[in-house]
Amino acid sequence: MNEGIIAIGLSGGLDSSAAAVLLSQQWSRVVGVSHYIWEDSSCCNTATLQRAREICARLELPYYIINLVEEFKQAVVEDFVDSYRQGETPNPCVRCNEFVRFGLFPKRVKAMLVEKGEMEVDEPLYFATGHYVRTIERGGVHYLRRGADRRKDQSYMLYHIPPKMLPYCRFPLGELNKTEATALAAEHGFPTDSVNESQDVCFVDGKYTDFIEHYRGEIDLHTPGPIVDIRGRYLGQHRGYMNY
Repeated sequence: MNEGIIAIGLSGGLDSSAAAVLLSQQWSRVVGVSHYIWEDSSCCNTATLQRAREICARLELPYYIINLVEEFKQAVVEDFVDSYRQGETPNPCVRCNEFVRFGLFPKRVKAMLVEKGEMEVDEPLYFATGHYVRTIERGGVHYLRRGADRRKDQSYMLYHIPPKMLPYCRFPLGELNKTEATALAAEHGFPTDSVNESQDVCFVDGKYTDFIEHYRGEIDLHTPGPIVDIRGRYLGQHRGYMNY
């Protein structure tokens, strides 16, 4: 049994519930946490948060929600909008993992636990998620490693995790495949269907351009323009570069 305290980031889905089961068997002190980053988004709506709460209740784990809406807006949403308007291809999920989920979120969780008297200031807080990824230590340096299940490997989403955070990260599903995780969740009575297991941007419901127009109050994102070949010959007209 691992000593110390570990926080498991819960989405309410199958993977995080399976990860929570494993942690409850391996660690003496486990805390369930969710971050609230965007109103009614696919990752933190009423249904997902309620399922996360139920996971913790069944495993008899304390559960907390950390509000990071403003921080997420500044670090992720603003960058997404600015990059998209400049014709770039932002990856908000990678940025969120770097600055929010594995950056600010664990710090806020620790500050809350210290304030509640549940851990000491100088006590390390370990942090876990249900991602299919592993870590490896070589020569005193920790590296991110692909998950054993190559079909579900998520190392490409986490490659910007701050290096100083990696020694404190735990990924219980890293050595499992999806079938094994599903069986584990079912064995302990958890639903095996995922809540909105979306591969798209969690805070956008619909077209990116519609979101940006509404977010910034702009109406010039669909300005048409000419399509020409490399010799400058006119071929047609596009609907505005933001649509591509």
